[in-house]
Amino acid sequence: MADSKLVPFDPQVATSEAVLNVLRSISQRVHVHSKRLARESGLTSPQLLCLKVLADADVDMTVAAVGRAVQLSSPTITGIVDRLERGGYAERVRDTVDRRRVFVRLTAQGAQCAKQLPHPLNHGFNGRFAQLPLEQRSAMLANLEQIAALMDIDRNADELPG
Repeated sequence: MADSKLVPFDPQVATSEAVLNVLRSISQRVHVHSKRLARESGLTSPQLLCLKVLADADVDMTVAAVGRAVQLSSPTITGIVDRLERGGYAERVRDTVDRRRVFVRLTAQGAQCAKQLPHPLNHGFNGRFAQLPLEQRSAMLANLEQIAALMDIDRNADELPG
C-alpha cells in the first residue's frame, strides 16, 4: 500500500472553493435562462436590460449612463446600443444644446417591445425570492455585493504590473 500524504484541511480554502462552486452554478442557471430568453425574444439579456432601463428612465440617457445602470463597460454597451439601433429598437439623438452629447432613446418599436419584456430572471425565482422576509433578501443582496467587491479587488490586483 502506497503512502499517501495527508493534506491538512484548510477551512478557508474549502469555503472559498464552495463559494466558487455556488457562483458557477448560479452562472450556469443564468446562462441557460438567458439563452431561452434570446430564443423567445430575439434579444440577448443585456439588450433586454438596456431596453428596460431606457423604458423606465425619466430623462434622456447617454450611452454611458445606460452602461452604468446595467453595470457594463463602455465598449460593451456601445455594441449593445449599436445592435438595438440596427434592430430598430433604439436610436441615438444628439443633444440640441451640447452637440457633443448623444442620448439613446427607444423607438416606437422599442417602447412596444419594452412593454412586453420577459423578466431577466425566471419567474419561479422571483416568486420564491419575494416570499423571503425582507431582512433575508437584504442580507443576501449585501452578501452578493460583498462577493462582487472582493472579486473586483482580485481583478484589480491581477491587473497591477508584476
